[in-house]
Formats: sequence, structure tokens, C-alpha cells
Amino acid sequence: MSEISVGVIGLGNRGSSLLESMMACPECRITAVSDLYEDRRKKGIDIVVQHGEKAPKEYANWMDLVHDDDVKVVVIVCDWEMHIPMSIYAMEKGK
Repeated sequence: MSEISVGVIGLGNRGSSLLESMMACPECRITAVSDLYEDRRKKGIDIVVQHGEKAPKEYANWMDLVHDDDVKVVVIVCDWEMHIPMSIYAMEKGK
């Protein structure tokens, strides 16, 4: 299977844990992370780098991550109220 570039939106406890698990998948290349909080974005970047991968781009605005041409798949880990509109938006943009 070929490598796929992934962007992760939402890096709280669940998002960071999921990101950690995704690092075990050799086909996943985390190319971008997004969260409103800078410390969470930095933690997400640290997780990726600690696994020997290149630091992903970081976005405070999740829409910027969706518009990133390097991101082919978006993983959304956030509250239910935002999950639905984010998912619809990402799918409308071909992610």
C-alpha cells in the first residue's frame, strides 16, 4: 500500500491519543495538525517528530488544513457540534 498524507484536526486528549496510534501505521504520513490551542498543536508536532518523522505543518484554523493541497485525508477529533460541519466541509473539498 502506498503512503497517504493525513491532516489531524483536534489535538486534545482523544486527538493526541489517536495521533499516537496513527504513528504506528507505516502508510500514514502526518503532514498537518490543527487545533485552536497552540500548546496542543505543539504537542501534536512533538508526537510526530518523536516517531522520527518530519514536523507537520500547523494550523490554528482548521479550514486552512482542509485547503492544504498536501493533505489528502482529514481526521477530525473534536466535539460533536463541530464534527459534523467540519466533516461535511472536508468532504465537499474532496478530502
